[in-house]
Amino acid sequence: MRILQVNTFDVGGGAEMVASRLHASYRQAGNRARLAVKKKLGDDPDVFAIPETGAFLKASTAIGSLRLPGCGLLGQVLRDAARPGARGNRSRGIEDFDFPSTRTLAERSDILQCHNLHGNYFDLCALPVLSRALPVVLTLHDSWMLSGHCAHSFDCTRWKTGCGACPDLGIYPAVKSDSTAYNWRRKQDIYTGSRLYVAAPSNWLMERVEQSMMMPGIVERRVIGNGIDDCFFQAADGGGVRRSLGIADDAKVLLFAANTIRENEWKDYNTLRGAIERVANKLGGQEVVLIALGDNGPEEKIGDVRLCFVPFQRDPAKVAAYYRAADVYLHAARVETFSLTIAEAMACGTPVVATSVGAVPERVGKDTGMLVSPGDEEAMASATVRLLTDGDLCRKLGANAERLAVSAYRAETQAQAYLDWFREILESR
Repeated sequence: MRILQVNTFDVGGGAEMVASRLHASYRQAGNRARLAVKKKLGDDPDVFAIPETGAFLKASTAIGSLRLPGCGLLGQVLRDAARPGARGNRSRGIEDFDFPSTRTLAERSDILQCHNLHGNYFDLCALPVLSRALPVVLTLHDSWMLSGHCAHSFDCTRWKTGCGACPDLGIYPAVKSDSTAYNWRRKQDIYTGSRLYVAAPSNWLMERVEQSMMMPGIVERRVIGNGIDDCFFQAADGGGVRRSLGIADDAKVLLFAANTIRENEWKDYNTLRGAIERVANKLGGQEVVLIALGDNGPEEKIGDVRLCFVPFQRDPAKVAAYYRAADVYLHAARVETFSLTIAEAMACGTPVVATSVGAVPERVGKDTGMLVSPGDEEAMASATVRLLTDGDLCRKLGANAERLAVSAYRAETQAQAYLDWFREILESR
């Protein structure tokens, strides 16, 4: 099969990681796999940036990609000059779909698999044309395609009925004015004229799809969980790993992993920090280390707890080392559609304490970790202390977590589920 995936970037966490792993798995299985992105960050020859049309747009892309002062701003000026209506639409809060190159993505492909389409690079209005030319599979990672602007709506339910009167225009992707009702209706019209195959990584996200304006355009939908690379994410001796990371063997080690942890609006750093303060009080005198993987900053001290920030790591072996070094993986979040980091921690034999939001209960159960209510610092602290002070329970939950992850969250399993579905789709057309 000739499979073309589309995503914002080819390198990073979340959707980028899922798309790149699928890309590698498709190719390894003997398919002609390519990945089209807004901006190429890696060096894979089968990954390409979606080409721009017109001299100004081509120049803006070339200049904007230069890592020099002022180049990003100059690139945006050229882009606005090439598309004079786009700037006005942005000021009115209208989502930007003016990207003509999108319509060329049906060429030389049997299947078009789309991941994150927000980020101002993809013409959603092209979906009816593309889906008539070839099967279009939407792999959702958030709820942006179901709403008038936001990737996640939290407690707001206006996305079910038409948006408008948006309570928070600042949620990513932020908009300057409230045209959310117009954006919602435009998406509804696009989907109604399309023939789409939709995948979600969790039952939680698929239930939102089933309540959304996307339903009239869906031919078939499936829940296909995300996969992790079990070549790296597997249990191993934590002591040796700790020494390689400069962590004392007798320290109690906690880990939380997320990109830009303190500023990430999908995570709940305040609850995490509040819980750690309580852990410090409950375990006075015991050396405890909390590793915040995915952020930069000087080391902090919270009582007897050392809070160490570690920048984002591209090497999965290094990431796995931090999981193995941890006694407990903490996950404080406001929303989750799957949580690769929880799955990775489990595969490394690390029990999880997490807030019960979104799809997290589909990953973590009473046999693999502990769930607490969102924002409940005391409950998170108490669950953490219980695992840190009960070695038998900690080891039992970690072993159960590893067994579940190895059987349920393999990248090969995810890729094969998609390949089998692609063949069924092509045979039915």
